[in-house]
Amino acid sequence: MVSETSEEVMRVLVIGSGPVVIGQSAEFDYAGTQACRILRERSIYTILLNSNPATIQTDNYNADRVYIEPINVENAERIIETEGVTHIIGSMGGQTALNLVMELHNSGYLREKNVKILGTQPESIRIAEDRELFHSVMEKNGITIPWSVSLKRSNYREVATEIDYFPVILRTSFSLGGLSGKIINDSSELISVLDEIFSDSTQKSVEIEKSLLGLIEMEYEVIRDHRGNSIMVCNMENLDPMGVHTGESIVVTPSLTIPDNIHQKMRKTALDIAEIVGIVGACNVQFAIDLESEIFFVVEINPRTSRSSALASKASGYPIAKVATMVILGDSLFSISNPITENTSASFEPSMDYVIVKIPIWPVGKFSDSGTIGISMKSTGEAMGIGRSFEEAFLKALVSTELDFSKYFSKVDRDETFSNLKTANWERLGYIISAMNMEIDSEKIAELTGWQINIVNRLSNMFKFLGKCAENIEEYLPELKRYGYPDRVISWRSGISEYEILLMRKRVSLFPSFRMIDSSSSEFSSRTKYLYSTYYEDDECGPWKKDSVLILGSGPNRIGQGLEFDYSSVKAIQALKKFGYRSLMINSNPETVSTDFNTSDELYFDPISLEYVSGIIEKRKPYGIIIQFSGQTGQNMAYEIGKIYGEDIIMGTKPSSIARIENRSVFSRDLDQLGITQARWHEAFSINEIVEKSRLLQNRVIIRGSFIIGGSSMFVSRTSADIEIFVNKMKNSAVKFPLLISELIEQATEYDMDFVSNNNQLLVAGILKQIEPAGIHSGDSMAICGPDIPNKELEERMRDIAAKFLNFYAITGFTNIQFMEKDGQLYVIELNARASRTVPFISKWSGVNWVENGIAMLLGKDCIIKEENVKDYAVKIPVFPFNRFHDSDYLLSAEMRSTGEAMVRAPTFDLLKEKIKSFLRIRSERYIFYGKDHILLFDDNGKMEIKEEDAIKIINSSDNINVICSTDSHLRKEISHMADVKKIPLINNQYIWEFIVK
Repeated sequence: MVSETSEEVMRVLVIGSGPVVIGQSAEFDYAGTQACRILRERSIYTILLNSNPATIQTDNYNADRVYIEPINVENAERIIETEGVTHIIGSMGGQTALNLVMELHNSGYLREKNVKILGTQPESIRIAEDRELFHSVMEKNGITIPWSVSLKRSNYREVATEIDYFPVILRTSFSLGGLSGKIINDSSELISVLDEIFSDSTQKSVEIEKSLLGLIEMEYEVIRDHRGNSIMVCNMENLDPMGVHTGESIVVTPSLTIPDNIHQKMRKTALDIAEIVGIVGACNVQFAIDLESEIFFVVEINPRTSRSSALASKASGYPIAKVATMVILGDSLFSISNPITENTSASFEPSMDYVIVKIPIWPVGKFSDSGTIGISMKSTGEAMGIGRSFEEAFLKALVSTELDFSKYFSKVDRDETFSNLKTANWERLGYIISAMNMEIDSEKIAELTGWQINIVNRLSNMFKFLGKCAENIEEYLPELKRYGYPDRVISWRSGISEYEILLMRKRVSLFPSFRMIDSSSSEFSSRTKYLYSTYYEDDECGPWKKDSVLILGSGPNRIGQGLEFDYSSVKAIQALKKFGYRSLMINSNPETVSTDFNTSDELYFDPISLEYVSGIIEKRKPYGIIIQFSGQTGQNMAYEIGKIYGEDIIMGTKPSSIARIENRSVFSRDLDQLGITQARWHEAFSINEIVEKSRLLQNRVIIRGSFIIGGSSMFVSRTSADIEIFVNKMKNSAVKFPLLISELIEQATEYDMDFVSNNNQLLVAGILKQIEPAGIHSGDSMAICGPDIPNKELEERMRDIAAKFLNFYAITGFTNIQFMEKDGQLYVIELNARASRTVPFISKWSGVNWVENGIAMLLGKDCIIKEENVKDYAVKIPVFPFNRFHDSDYLLSAEMRSTGEAMVRAPTFDLLKEKIKSFLRIRSERYIFYGKDHILLFDDNGKMEIKEEDAIKIINSSDNINVICSTDSHLRKEISHMADVKKIPLINNQYIWEFIVK
């Protein structure tokens, strides 16, 4: 419904999406933030519930009251009663928010408290989310859907045995990111899967659908108001055919292979479905098309802002979540002005004079997974490229992934290439490029991949032309740039470094021009500076203004470098405005708030690479560049930027110091010079030296590379067999030597210290104590901060070391130090001369805007606040995607594998324990903790140590017990298996109960 209540008395509760998980990531941080901003602009009292501390959405300026609490019925009801909530929004927080609102509705609680749901109503949500009901409604309205049958708990075996054609798709209702979807190939597999599903007493039915594998998949983003007015924002064509989840597929918009007559029919059908279902706000409709017969099927509708809504918003320039919020508040599309042009109506469908391409990002190397992709999502993020042609947009998206594709431009085994073309997997895009560079027939590539032939032809011709130019790049460089080839792609093919290619262009003043995204193909003027680069086109970025600062974003979300950095970027933009500076933002991530066109003064949606950063520098001559919020991306680029434009252009710690800090071996030598204690270490310059140097430390070592984030390529060894595993792995990868081999100090306690500094000041923002021992990546460990953590004597020693670093490296701005302590000895693990992942968490815990203080120091000002003595406790709880990678080992290590985190906060330690139990869904007082050296049973009798065989007996005989595995439990796989079969809520790899229960 829309609000009939005066906005002056409305008190609206917005439900967020919680920790970042696969299928529900930063897209919903963007959508929820848009919603909160509209509510605040209208002076509507806004309350936000979200457990994610890493997001800009949970920053205090977004709502009148922010509850960083677990998203569950208990907390929602408490907030509704405490805050006197009159309305609730569940359409901006993904499936988590939608399901919570439906649960509150179905229980009768919202009716009892007279709380109205804004937007699409429960009856409409049920039609969209209940597979059987949706199919029934579509059939009644003459809309083509795939054949399906609903299987109930009471008779599923009887009905299933009558299904005689395969493959089929099995789906459940109210699910996220294809998590419940599965392709079934035969009858025995179907029965087996159904037996497992219906062993869960909460599962009442599933839907079996005829497979549409191989057809073209399309998505249509639609907005409909309460008066029945509706528009299509854009359509999106998946290059991978049906059978690959839309979140796993390369996507292009506008569609390139669909004839206009079929597009118009699908557009009308999408609008009709929104009308039939009763959508108020935004929705996403998915189709499967058979081009030969021109028949298309409706696959599903998402009755909310979807993952694709953020992509569609950034692609079209039309802010879907913002307009949808206005619509659910009662505005008609005709009454809303287009926010990007400010002189047209939001009822105008956007048009594009450019092409965008999205490429997914997968956690390659993080999990023991085959890498195959299908109808369940495994990607953690996405990169988007914008170009005047499909080819240019595709190559810019390729560069924006920040992956190294160079090996696919050299000799790759032909049989290996063909094998990888046949199966959709994480590396298939690289092998498609390899096949094209080998000039394998386009029809063969299209046949093996399922891609459309005209797409394959265009890409093949593009790579063929690059190959012809590779021997004389300097001569062909102007032509290559005219056709949209990025410097990095040219470097992959020619072997000439990006730095040298930039110098070639600089000698002839060959720099990009910038075009504007305005949602109207330049038909109407726009004052919004939403820009992308191209070459040999009219420039639309307007005159240069002084006192601009360029901020480098962190690129696509990936494990180790996610939306925590986007939080810091957005807060930095706000701080720069406060201090009188204009902000220029470059980023390639369509999911984030930093790439909202009205966040910064000018948004450059381009790859974060030397070419595109230098293009902005040449055009805008910024006062300085901030790289401290770009994760490892900016750090790795700093030295070359400094070489070309001088070190002073980098605001904060200078590139020469960053290079010393990021190089593990150089940094270890610096620690020795400074007299700072570290674990014993050696350098390895070859595979053989890894074995030799590890042996000197009894093979109990941590092996690290340089210039990495999230523990990428880090390895923990305890035996010679472990070293052999690592060496064999390295033989098949591009190792960058030297590697640092450090002694593994077992059972040490790790700490993270974040501070801001300049020449005059060093202020500690906060110190986190890791619950897991050193050797487990800090991003994967539970961590706690609060009074007397650490004790005062240990904190002073940490401060003394920080002061030494400040003087030695001339550190300015944001810094993070990782320590470990054992038996009174304090060691330094590493130093990061940038903002860390923990900045948002520390800021939310302390209530201090640490980013603003750090920006003040970058601008040469003194810090504007003092350190706070926070009296509350807060715990960071990591979230893992193991439910997506069933064959992966649950054992945590030095390489990060969590996708996100939640925050639990309380004024006392006892209350903190209860809140953690609530978040981890530990509903009873009875649970087993598998520790490193002991197994504990917690029940009404308190804590009791038990034997392993007794623990297994209890697990096998109980329906109401929780199992908690510590990191080092050798039984983790066995416990995981039992928990999966018996539906025991399993909390893996946590030391939290050993820490909390005293």
